[in-house]
Amino acid sequence: MKAKIMVLAFIVMFALSGCGSTKWDIFKDGKFSISYPVMNMGKDLNENLMLQTGNSRCMLLVNKYPGQSDVKGFANYIKDLLTKEPATTITSEDINDSEANFELRVIYSNKPYISKVKLVSCEGAMYNIMMNCQENGYEKNAQDVESTLSSVKCSE
Repeated sequence: MKAKIMVLAFIVMFALSGCGSTKWDIFKDGKFSISYPVMNMGKDLNENLMLQTGNSRCMLLVNKYPGQSDVKGFANYIKDLLTKEPATTITSEDINDSEANFELRVIYSNKPYISKVKLVSCEGAMYNIMMNCQENGYEKNAQDVESTLSSVKCSE
């Protein structure tokens, strides 16, 4: 009986201590910053791809497009591209002068994904932040996705 109580106490202490909770990192590029959950997939960067990380459930991509600062114009360009893709459906959008947000449903390799896209202008460049997660089990990752996208900043 004492052993069961000790095991239960250990499980409760483990759960309350935060062990196993999401660990976070911060990516910075000049005045642009984003906090994101640490994931184990490697980074394969190129001219525009500033950050790529992911795991078996989700992937985060941060692209930078220098010389692009018109949020509405860039958002409409992205929207036009997306509507031409038959496997992509825009499920929600919010576009204003300072940022644009899209939610997409994408079918890739016969699997449905939910993608959240945020466009932000910072220091004369457009940052395209995209977080893609498998639709199956999305709710388990929804808080991390929202926290990541809401952490995007361009400090003045």
